[in-house]
Amino acid sequence: MKLNRVVFSIVAATIALAMTVGLALAADNPFSPKKPPFKTAIVKYTLKGTSSGKEVLYVNGLDRAIHTDAKTTVFGMTNEQKTITITKQKTITQIDLVEQRAIESGNFMYYMAQEYDKLSSSEKATVRKNAEGMGQNLAGMMPGMDVKKRKGKLMGKNVEIVTVMGMTSYVWEDTGITLKTEGSLGPIKINSAATSVDTNVSLPGSAFAVPAGLKVVWDEQADQQQRNMAKQWMDNLKDPNFGKNSGKSGMGAMFNTQRPTYQDGDDSSQREPAGEEDSSGGAEEAVEQGMKVLKGLFN
Repeated sequence: MKLNRVVFSIVAATIALAMTVGLALAADNPFSPKKPPFKTAIVKYTLKGTSSGKEVLYVNGLDRAIHTDAKTTVFGMTNEQKTITITKQKTITQIDLVEQRAIESGNFMYYMAQEYDKLSSSEKATVRKNAEGMGQNLAGMMPGMDVKKRKGKLMGKNVEIVTVMGMTSYVWEDTGITLKTEGSLGPIKINSAATSVDTNVSLPGSAFAVPAGLKVVWDEQADQQQRNMAKQWMDNLKDPNFGKNSGKSGMGAMFNTQRPTYQDGDDSSQREPAGEEDSSGGAEEAVEQGMKVLKGLFN
């Protein structure tokens, strides 16, 4: 596992968690994406700190593609990151231009939406109530996860400013687009800031394209794990005692990290066996496996 994936999954998921369901619960199905108030967008970012480089976000309706070109140095290890992540309603395609591979699996949020649609009206009400309290429940489980929110302006946009675990994120209202993230997690220094935002513009043909010469491989194992996890999460969220339990049900079951999940699309040759720790320590591994699922809830 590359350390930069661990670190930034934690950061993104932690910030996203703080947004909780205020954005999503306005929809009939809180796990279905909400269309932004524009048809297309291009957002360019500069990355500084532990990770340095640039990033471009392309938005086309409900589809998003993030192109990253950066280097990350942590604990004496430097990783080059040249990736494209294409997120559509039903699928997520992870393209690694360094390793020359493209892996695709189902979108976890699509499976969550499917599971939600199967519920009765009363179960849906319970899920929505439990989802609203999920951030507070998690804060109780994880010291230092006090969440502070406030409204503000950035680049002329209305933003929700969220601070949690030493990280502050500026999220453009009604779009789910993060315009700025800054702060630190121990030795990890994060500074990602949008330098330009253009809406209702023509997108380049390369925005959502798989580079020539790369064959997209469907990761059946990762896809099945996401289907299983979606069912597990929904079973817990529909539990009237959710948040009160800490063992086989409730919050404890949501973050069962006994087996690794490979939502980043790694093929089996790159996967680490259960119990193997990254050199950055097992704590980050445990947080990543549960928290990266939350990333999709609020982005």
